Amino acid sequence: MIEQARRVLAHLEAASVGPAADTLLAPLPGRARGALQIPLPLSTTSPIEEELLALSVENMSPLEALNRLSELRERARAARRPEQRPRDKRVQ
Repeated sequence: MIEQARRVLAHLEAASVGPAADTLLAPLPGRARGALQIPLPLSTTSPIEEELLALSVENMSPLEALNRLSELRERARAARRPEQRPRDKRVQ
C-alpha cells in the first residue's frame, strides 16, 4: 500500500497535473460507469428550529417575542451534549 502511494506521488510530482493514470490507481466503485451519487440529507431540523420557524412574531408583542426566544434558547442549551457546552470563563 505504501509503495503504491509512493508511485502515485512520484507520478503526480513528475507530471504536475491532475490524477494519476488508471494503471497506478485501483478503480473506485464511485467511478464505475452508470454509478449515481445518492443525495444524503446533511442535517435535519430540530424540534426547536421547527418551533422557531413556526413562530408568528408579527403577531407577538416585543416582550412575548423576547420571552419565547429566551425559552427556546434555554431548551437549545439544555439539548447540547456536555462536550459541546461552552466552558464558564469566569474566574472563581
